[in-house]
Amino acid sequence: MTKLATNIFITVLFLFVCHESIDVWMFNTGDFDRAITPFMQGIAQFSTDDVLIYPMRDSFNHILSYDYKSSFSFILYGYAYIISFFTHSFDLRIWASLSKLIYILFLYMLFKEIIKKRIFILFFPFLIIPLITPSILSQFTAFYQEQIVITLIPLILVMLIKEKRSNFDFIIMVSATAIIATAKSQFFYVPILVSFCEFIFKKNSNIKLHLSLLLSLLIAISFSVFSPSATKVNSYHSLYFGTLLYNKINHKQNPSWADEKCIGIDAWGNEFDLDKGAISTQIGESCYNSTADHGLKDSLILILKNPVILLKLPFDTGIKSQLSEDYFHVFKSIKLINSKGGWLIKVQEVKDMLLKDLRIPLSFFLMIVSLVLYKKRYATSLFFLSSLSLSQFYISFLGEGYRDLNKHLFTMNYSFDLIIFISLCMVIKFLFGHVRR
Repeated sequence: MTKLATNIFITVLFLFVCHESIDVWMFNTGDFDRAITPFMQGIAQFSTDDVLIYPMRDSFNHILSYDYKSSFSFILYGYAYIISFFTHSFDLRIWASLSKLIYILFLYMLFKEIIKKRIFILFFPFLIIPLITPSILSQFTAFYQEQIVITLIPLILVMLIKEKRSNFDFIIMVSATAIIATAKSQFFYVPILVSFCEFIFKKNSNIKLHLSLLLSLLIAISFSVFSPSATKVNSYHSLYFGTLLYNKINHKQNPSWADEKCIGIDAWGNEFDLDKGAISTQIGESCYNSTADHGLKDSLILILKNPVILLKLPFDTGIKSQLSEDYFHVFKSIKLINSKGGWLIKVQEVKDMLLKDLRIPLSFFLMIVSLVLYKKRYATSLFFLSSLSLSQFYISFLGEGYRDLNKHLFTMNYSFDLIIFISLCMVIKFLFGHVRR
């Protein structure tokens, strides 16, 4: 297949994906303001309006006026500033289409880096089917920071797999890693994973590379430190909607300082419920206001005192009730993904049916296997994805406990989908590797 034919093929595939997902989007749970406030007025929460075109401010506030510091917000601001020269509106479908184009291109780069032979592009549309479900593409038609990992993780994987890399490749890898790490606090440690992959699997001891990744880590931590409004609430949830609640559900003794009536109550007074996700109460913010002396640090101490929690956590009934790609917000009745049916929803349902209870144990297994097979070319990508998937599970629980865990596990689920994609690419290469270009 010629280069021109390949470009046409990818263009047609991109247009097809856009068409099939034109009415796939995600509701605003109240977090959109974190990313849009300097250039746009607030967007109604849980609005069923599917126009997805929003007026921008006549005069933008300064880019440093963001309360929640995030690289994703800065990118979004830059895009809004550019389009403000010729429009007063932000069309989320156009933003999503551009994001999908970048996504498809980076997935193809990853596919090509593994397969090497252009003729196998005919397999590509089928291999990406698990990667274009509403659970993934709906992120692009929203203002959540998680969407940045969708496009950039495949790019990082390309750089990790490449055998011959230029200085520019290293710049791309470090830049992509830094953007992910600073997009949201739960991704702060990604530079550590990349550095580990380079040192162990690629035998790369380039001090400049590892120092650049260390700098990315420090910037990511500083972003979290200077976003106190979000981290303070997260700290409360980590303890009273997380480790203390886990102990209570599993009939373990909690510390004497724990306020029993507040265990399982979120910052706004919603009470954890296994079947419904949560139920409303009249408590309000009283628990959040009265427990300011304890938080994330205490969660860490409780886990360090009883590390067996880490082994048992994936099999906890409260956790297993949230292992789905049909994302919801606190209450299971509040579904986040809007999709007008179609075959992509069916694919998503099949993924859930087959994988929801397997992602965590298989990620652990593949992480160990990749370390054993560290000399193999693709071991580095499998380690990166499996360790990212597994660590996102624990980071998400430690970050906010059971509250919104289902949505916070997006990156865990997506990373595992990429493992499937890479594995299928490897199978095709093994079966048809003798075929000439």
